[in-house]
Amino acid sequence: MTTPAELLKKYNIPTPRYTSYPTVPFWKNNISEQDRFDILSQYDLSQGVDLYIHIPFCQQLCWYCGCNRVISKDQEKMRIYVQSIMDEWKIYIQKYPLIKIKSLHFGGGTPNNLSNENFSLLLAFFKPYIASDFIGAIELDPRVLNKDFLYLLKEYGFKRLSMGIQDFDPKVQKVINRVQPFELIKVICGWIKEIGFESFNFDLIYGLPKQNTKSITQTLEFVKMLSPDLMALYSYAHLPTQLKNQKLINEDDLPSPQAKQELYKKAKMGLEYLGYQEIGLDHFAMPNSFLGKAKEKRTLTRSFMGYTDKKSDVLIGLGASAISQTPESFVQNPKDLITYQYAIANSQIKINKSHYLSTDEKLEAQIIAELMCYSRIEPKQYQRFKRNNQIIQEIDQLRRDGLIELSNEGLSVTEIGKPFLRNIASVFDGHLRSTRALGKNFSSTA
Repeated sequence: MTTPAELLKKYNIPTPRYTSYPTVPFWKNNISEQDRFDILSQYDLSQGVDLYIHIPFCQQLCWYCGCNRVISKDQEKMRIYVQSIMDEWKIYIQKYPLIKIKSLHFGGGTPNNLSNENFSLLLAFFKPYIASDFIGAIELDPRVLNKDFLYLLKEYGFKRLSMGIQDFDPKVQKVINRVQPFELIKVICGWIKEIGFESFNFDLIYGLPKQNTKSITQTLEFVKMLSPDLMALYSYAHLPTQLKNQKLINEDDLPSPQAKQELYKKAKMGLEYLGYQEIGLDHFAMPNSFLGKAKEKRTLTRSFMGYTDKKSDVLIGLGASAISQTPESFVQNPKDLITYQYAIANSQIKINKSHYLSTDEKLEAQIIAELMCYSRIEPKQYQRFKRNNQIIQEIDQLRRDGLIELSNEGLSVTEIGKPFLRNIASVFDGHLRSTRALGKNFSSTA
């Protein structure tokens, strides 16, 4: 059996995170502006769509961040952007007047960087299109959050909140330029419980500068005290050549791959000790949480927002860089704020990137999604590749390394294999298999 150190050395290679398939570097840009709407016309949008709204504005730059964001405190600039969001939705309404919103997820950036007035304006605009079984979710920055903002969310039916914590250690917070004391988070969690939201999540990151097992242990003690029902445990991807702000991080403060893996093990064991169950890649949930129930009912799905429970086949993304998705397509809005707003002002929704899936890609996407959500696939799903010697050899190598098991029930990921879930899924990635050189676009798995 290969040792853990040997596995880490062998499999710690750049690999996609598979929040989509195909992954963005392999999109062929084969969807026109008219195609975007023709695809949506195939669906009954009156039954409800999932909506994602990207709010790119942040008050301060986090040095580790890889999100599409604009550093600004200018509320007038944000009001103009809010108007663009509403105007973009009006384009959809003109084409699909019966459309309903089954769920709405605000991401960023920092959605709560909008003033309460600007945010209320946005929510009031969308209220007439909300379905009766609506679920609202939002990503929050605790440093710019006020209690009235939470009351506003509750008034409009939002049930799920997520906060970026990263690490509770003040030394770690300082060197990533995101200082948010534990006492602040404690007060906010008190508000969340008092107001009565259904679910709240903490995002943690392992592999940050100056992080060690002691800081991870202390962070988990604080998690225990505040008791969120969901936890995300992301691997820090240090890509300073692609993300210029990461050059502000002192690389000498970063843990080695081996030390980083120990941080992951420490955090994973600690979360499981507290009662959280592992949900796919990077995510943990209490059994009675909506994600815990979704995994049990096999309604779990993975997208650019992470894991959630499946609600609709159609995701419409509004705002700069937002991505819309159907089972056969991906379409991304312009990433640049000015380009996006200029197009909307001219009643156009321009396309930055797009992809229409082939029959083979749909099958590969289904296999990868099953692995990422449930860590197993049925025999018929991988046996269709039995004539592909490369895939058969790679599956056998994964088996011999102890990362997977093969049986009459299918291919299942072992406990040893879970940290290498991305590597296992990549075996079925036809694009990565044929052009491994593009792997440099992705972060390493460990």
